[in-house]
Amino acid sequence: MSRVLVTGGRGQLGHDLERRWPERHPGDELLPLSHHELDVTDAEAVRRLILAQQPSIVINLAAYHVVDEVEGNPAKAFAVNAIGPRNVALACKEAGAIMVHLSTDYVFTDSSNHRPHVEDEPVNPPNVYGVSKAAGEMMIGPSWPSHFIVRGSGLYGVAGSSGKGGNFVETMLKLAEQGKPIKVVADQVLGPEAAARYSVAQRLFFLPPVIIALATTPLWPAYSEALARGDRKWVRTIFMRSVVGSVLIAALGGAVLTLLRGPIFSIWVGPDLVPSLSFSLALAIWAVLYSWGAAVVVLLNAANVIMLQVVAALSMGVASLVLKTYLASALGIEGIVWGVIAAYVALTFIPYTIYFIRWSPVAAAIPHAVPTGEAA
Repeated sequence: MSRVLVTGGRGQLGHDLERRWPERHPGDELLPLSHHELDVTDAEAVRRLILAQQPSIVINLAAYHVVDEVEGNPAKAFAVNAIGPRNVALACKEAGAIMVHLSTDYVFTDSSNHRPHVEDEPVNPPNVYGVSKAAGEMMIGPSWPSHFIVRGSGLYGVAGSSGKGGNFVETMLKLAEQGKPIKVVADQVLGPEAAARYSVAQRLFFLPPVIIALATTPLWPAYSEALARGDRKWVRTIFMRSVVGSVLIAALGGAVLTLLRGPIFSIWVGPDLVPSLSFSLALAIWAVLYSWGAAVVVLLNAANVIMLQVVAALSMGVASLVLKTYLASALGIEGIVWGVIAAYVALTFIPYTIYFIRWSPVAAAIPHAVPTGEAA
């Protein structure tokens, strides 16, 4: 028997989940919570409730998803869709619960050729709602590795969405019966299709970073304990080793996949899916940067450096949207990856590097560095 806690559990999906879950898992205890019962933007309230209930699984359905309203209220969007998931993830980490988070296909911008998106494709949100949901996904990853992110598309259900006027299917049938004109989106394609050409390459190149992220996460409590007892020399030593090791492993994996991409991809999936040299290099560089970031955010979390991560994630989301849109028109799908790389270097890699050189607890143990402050 498992105890399953559902945030945002009184909405459309929560209603159907509550109705169908007992059919598949009759021994489980499902605890759906409305926004009024649990506000995910309140970190302490989330922590208290999850620790008190001790669920095995937490399903986070809480979201601000009325897209037109979100455009005029970005502060609320990021509070609910970005900070909220992080609050849930941190509480799940403390309680040892698996987290399941509902995201959206709005983290992508539809391509002109209607190419289906894949789960490991670089995000490219088209609006404030998409950026806020993409930021939420980024917040969850470094906060708690035991998570699953589900990107929904064209969600509908028996209960309907209170924020969007009810059940979409029943609304269309009602309008048809009344003979009223129906105005809906006519250029959006939904449904499962074959994986895109580059999905296999992305999965292969990101295998080392995923392993690195899982391997470095256990350092979080070790860093916290060392910082608490003032052992900054140990923190610096282990931190430098983890960063260098992560970068070297990712670089080696990227180099092997780039140089041997012909035989590797031909044997595995056939010659038609062998990526180009430029696309392979872009993925290899992004994999190295991602691995570097995976090692760095562990120490940032241990030192409770939150605001820097929030600002970096939000600013990168906005900047990458602009860069990817421009570069994709010039370079195609490769431009999307280069746009992410450029935004990450400018708004994450450089700020994090400056922080660790000048202000972090590690700086006090680096020869010739002059720390000007302490981490929160």
